[in-house]
Amino acid sequence: MNFFDLCMLIFQIVVLLIILVRSIMVMLHHERPVTMIFFVFATVGYLLSDTYWLAYELLYSQVRMPFAANEIGEWAVFLSLGASLSDRIKKISAPVIKELLGTSIFVAANVCLWIGWSGEWIQDIITGLVLIYFYTNLVRFMKQSEILSNGMWIGLACICVIIIAANAAGFFVPEDLVGLLDTIAYILLFIVMAYFLIRTVISFVGSGKTEILISFSYASLAWAVIFLYTSSKVVYAIVMFLLILSFFLLYMAHEKEVRV
Repeated sequence: MNFFDLCMLIFQIVVLLIILVRSIMVMLHHERPVTMIFFVFATVGYLLSDTYWLAYELLYSQVRMPFAANEIGEWAVFLSLGASLSDRIKKISAPVIKELLGTSIFVAANVCLWIGWSGEWIQDIITGLVLIYFYTNLVRFMKQSEILSNGMWIGLACICVIIIAANAAGFFVPEDLVGLLDTIAYILLFIVMAYFLIRTVISFVGSGKTEILISFSYASLAWAVIFLYTSSKVVYAIVMFLLILSFFLLYMAHEKEVRV
C-alpha cells in the first residue's frame, strides 16, 4: 500500500467514526427502527475491517495478509446492510425472478474473476455468498421502489455483461490488449457509479419518497463495492473515496428517514 492509499484508509476510518457517533446520537434522540440498528452494525463492521487493515499495514506490510479479521468485518457489513434492506421489503412485491437470477450470476462471475486474480478460493466464495444476499435484497427493494424503468434494467444488465466479458477476456488476450479492456470496463463502471451518485444527491434535494433516496444510496454503495473489487492502482484509490462517499450518503439517507 502506497502513502496515498494509507492516507485514504485513515480518512475512511475518521469518516466512519464520525458516522458511528452521529448514528448513535440519532438513535438516542429519535425512534430507533431496526433498519437504523442494522446500519450501525454495518458501520462497526466496516470500521473494524479498516482498523485491522491499518494495523496490518503499519506492523506487517511486507508479509502476505492471511485470511483474517478484515474479511469477517466486510462480511458483517454486507450481511447487516442486506438485513436492513430485507426489513424494508414488503411481503407482496412485483415478481423479480429474472433480476434476482441475473444478480446472482453477476456476483458469481465476479467471484470467478477474483479467484483468477488472487487465487483465494475460500474467502472469495464466502464474500460472493454474502454479496448475493445483499444484492438480491437490494434488487428486490429497488424493484419495489420503482427507481429504474424496464429499459434501464435491461441497459444495466448489458453493462454488467460487458464488464464481466472485458475482465474475463484479460486472461486470454495478449498483454498489450489488457489495458484497453480494463479501460472499457472502468468507463462503464464509472458511468453507472456517477448515475447512482447523482440520483442519490437529487433525491436529497427533491421532495420525493424517502424510499427512493434509500434505494439510490444503497445502489451507490453496492456498485462502489463491486467497482472496488475489480479495480487497481490509481482507479482503486479513486474508488476508495467513492466508496466512503457512498457510505456517508447512505448514513445521511438513514438519518433523514429517521428524522422524517
